[in-house]
Amino acid sequence: VTDRLVRISATLLASVALALVPVWATGQQDTPRPVPESPPPLALTPAEYNNTIADLLGFPRDGARWPSRPAIADTLSPRRAASKGVFLPPPPPPVWPWRFPTEPGTDGFEGIAEGQNPSSYQVEELHLAAMHFASFALISPTFFTCSEWDTLATIAQQRCAW
Repeated sequence: VTDRLVRISATLLASVALALVPVWATGQQDTPRPVPESPPPLALTPAEYNNTIADLLGFPRDGARWPSRPAIADTLSPRRAASKGVFLPPPPPPVWPWRFPTEPGTDGFEGIAEGQNPSSYQVEELHLAAMHFASFALISPTFFTCSEWDTLATIAQQRCAW
């Protein structure tokens, strides 16, 4: 992790230095330079989101091989009941992947900036997915280096967590 942070910091510093070179070289410190317009942020597609979650948590991309939903999950993200009508929630999701609403996309492609116009429903689904997967961080091999973390003393838990 520290190696990565050092590389990111070095890259940022190099970018800033390169941006300042033309100002120093020309002696035109008072002349404002036009700021290039940054591209709009892109949301992850449902497949990208689900795969990122699996990679982040260190679990396989096969929901059947994921661990069971942790007990604390019901506190963070209560289970949804099966739908019996138009306005009731959809059936409960599997452990993984999260079932997102279909994206309209543009010209048959999803993930294109012009086609991304998130609705309240899509934003709510992202929130529900995040709450659902948050509890899995407590049992993820990525974040803890010892077994039976919940039985350890607080100091040992802190040493064990990443």
